[in-house]
Amino acid sequence: MLKALVNSGANKSIFINTLVAINIVKFFWTIVVSLNSNCHICSYNGKTEEQITHAIILHLAVNRCCQANVPMLITNLGQHDIILEWKWCEKHNI
Repeated sequence: MLKALVNSGANKSIFINTLVAINIVKFFWTIVVSLNSNCHICSYNGKTEEQITHAIILHLAVNRCCQANVPMLITNLGQHDIILEWKWCEKHNI
């Protein structure tokens, strides 16, 4: 089980912590996908953070809502495992 942060500023994306993604790949033999172009993200204070170059596609289950093949951008999230976009939660009534 992973802990998620719901963030209204996540801009139609779901983010997964780099270390969590590495462990998932090792355990489930899942592949990581290279992005066609680098994705730049800004932190909560508006500063540009590192570029995101890879994503992982996983099934996501939150409070009885399940969605298959969800792309998640891999980046360093500090203490968070996953950051969910607020609109995703609204769309799925979470």
